Amino acid sequence: MVEKIALVNGSPKGEKSASRAILSLISQSLPEEQYALSYFSLKTPQVDSDIAEQILEHSILLIAFPLYVDGVPSHMLRWLMELERTSRAAEGEKPVVYALINCGFYEAEQNRVVLEILRNWCAKSNFRWGQGMAIGAGGVIGGLQHVPLGKWPLRRLGQAMGVMGESIRGTETAPDIFVSPDFPRIAYKLVAEFGWRRSIRRNGLKLRDLHRRVPWAQNLP
Repeated sequence: MVEKIALVNGSPKGEKSASRAILSLISQSLPEEQYALSYFSLKTPQVDSDIAEQILEHSILLIAFPLYVDGVPSHMLRWLMELERTSRAAEGEKPVVYALINCGFYEAEQNRVVLEILRNWCAKSNFRWGQGMAIGAGGVIGGLQHVPLGKWPLRRLGQAMGVMGESIRGTETAPDIFVSPDFPRIAYKLVAEFGWRRSIRRNGLKLRDLHRRVPWAQNLP
């Protein structure tokens, strides 16, 4: 019997997001002859109950989204509430949920709170929590899709996805995984600062404008 898996992208950036790249990477561990994968992009706050019902027709949910202010993006929160409502109104077996959360911080530990939020959401929605993966420096993943999973600088991420892939294939509940990039934090910081400088020049400003405060912020400490 072919297992139905929903790949749920909760990033407002849609197809150009790190969350989309992460779902593509984890799907590599799910053989086509065993799993039927369906992709859903939930990038707007407009909730569609028909789409929520379609998502819940799958036995496994792989949910990916970026960390926003140590929590769930506001538009995705609306979708989670709709999925909860739909699930509680429906009968029968409920999906197993696996979540992959990425953040701009280098430290994957920053995602711990949002994984706890999702576990509580699963309990309230009558879903079974499978496993969470917290990914640090998630913003770089979109630019590394040409790198084979498991090779530097995606070696650690590849190992972590291998572990989660085993959990998914066995529909098991397993401890959360926290993974940061192979490269050191200082390298990530330098790349990020280079990106800020390039963006500010592209918008016709100068580097010193990075430190300029808007008038209402002049008196802040």
